[in-house]
Amino acid sequence: MNATEAMERIEGHAFSAMVNLASDFPTFLRILTSQPEIGALSDEMKSEQATLDVFARVGELAASPTEEEYEHPADSALAAYLWLLSTRNGDYSARAAKTVLECKQCWWARKMAEHVQGQKKPEQHQGTLQIYKGS
Repeated sequence: MNATEAMERIEGHAFSAMVNLASDFPTFLRILTSQPEIGALSDEMKSEQATLDVFARVGELAASPTEEEYEHPADSALAAYLWLLSTRNGDYSARAAKTVLECKQCWWARKMAEHVQGQKKPEQHQGTLQIYKGS
């Protein structure tokens, strides 16, 4: 699966439904990091261009229209992209977190932005992602 395919899946309803099964942030992270789309996009983000594409997509999605009484339609995708950026590029993830915190109607994306801004980031070890094991 290439970056475009992975991003299409991450922005889809099936992905959102899967990660929204979580009832707390650690569970959300476990579900998120176990999805094949996340692994595929993480591999593709070894390329600077793919990382830039993900960073740009955060801005596009955050600016998309929302309905006040509903969750942001890209909430799960924004959270996923922010997590992926946090494993690759601290500057991009910090800037993306700020963008997400200004975005309305987000739940998981806001939690992820707060996590990226103030808590331990997921570790990388010998080129592989390690699943976050925190509170």
